[in-house]
Amino acid sequence: EASGDFVFFLDADERMTPELARAIEDHARNHKNEVGDIERYNYHNGKKLRFGITCPEYYAKLFPRASVRYEGFVHENALFDLPKRALDGHLVHLNNTFFSMDIYSEKMVRYAKLWAKGAHAKGKTSGPMRAMLEACWSSFKYTFLKLGILGGPRIWAYDLYYSVGYTFLKYQLLAELNEKDQKPEDSGKGGSGPEKA
Repeated sequence: EASGDFVFFLDADERMTPELARAIEDHARNHKNEVGDIERYNYHNGKKLRFGITCPEYYAKLFPRASVRYEGFVHENALFDLPKRALDGHLVHLNNTFFSMDIYSEKMVRYAKLWAKGAHAKGKTSGPMRAMLEACWSSFKYTFLKLGILGGPRIWAYDLYYSVGYTFLKYQLLAELNEKDQKPEDSGKGGSGPEKA
């Protein structure tokens, strides 16, 4: 429904710094054929988080309205053919539910199911071995490449939970959907067969 030349995608738990606000105005005036790439920091109880799964990352959040489309069921991905340009300032992500294991667990299970359904619909495949390899790679990435090892025991625990819990689960759920595809349908011979919903 947006009608402006540019769209800025802002989640309800995100805030922009004054530097970012100025950068957005400049970008919309002077860089009409580029996508704005914006750095986002996670905050918890007013503290900036810097390591592991909470490591700051860049997100394409500002783009010419006619140039982009979204795909995905959750944490949708912006798809575009334009070059990206990093903007000054950053987004503040008020991630105050991150360290609540009950909330975090429920979200990860829900997101994993949505991801698996979306990947299955695109024809992607998985299996138990791939699920384990993806979980191991995720753990290595967040522990060492994203410097989670510097974040202390709490970050270690959540990096591990994300890798072994969420990453393994979503690929294993996809594998189960693939297995269902491979099962032969009941021919109906020798009886009425199972009822179909």
